[in-house]
Amino acid sequence: MENMQTTGSQWGDSDSPESMKEKRGSFLLVISILSWIFTGFFILSTAIGYFNGVEKIQAEMDLAIDQMDTNTGNAFADNLVSDAIGMLENTITYFESIQLATMVALLIGALSVYLMFQLKKVGYLLYIVYTILFSSVSFYYLGSGVMVWLSQSLYILAGIVFLILYGVNLKRMTK
Repeated sequence: MENMQTTGSQWGDSDSPESMKEKRGSFLLVISILSWIFTGFFILSTAIGYFNGVEKIQAEMDLAIDQMDTNTGNAFADNLVSDAIGMLENTITYFESIQLATMVALLIGALSVYLMFQLKKVGYLLYIVYTILFSSVSFYYLGSGVMVWLSQSLYILAGIVFLILYGVNLKRMTK
């Protein structure tokens, strides 16, 4: 009697519950893994940045400002440089608050992906909060200058794309 264990689906029993893996599907698995890689990378880099401290950021900022040509003769370029310097100065001023708020947003994001991986629709709602919160941290602390928009545009676009991708999978999720 080699393997006597069978599932209801092998016998055509349509009332048997699908396994979690079958309900989840490979597409939800792939986008969940991609989300975990993203959030894991940023949780790690945020933690490293926090523990390196504001002094290291200050030193890097001073070096970057020294290398910038603040008077290029081109008004647009001068505005970009001015925005970049303002953004860096605000990063130093609000360093701990930015790191903490970013970490909270990333943890919400990781939790939301876990919940969606477990097929819970509440995870999608949390993912919406995470997507808004993650970019809002920069806008709140750094302002809404051109450099902030340029730096956040990729995150906003990726967030919208993943909201759509997870939204396609809502039918697989339960309460």
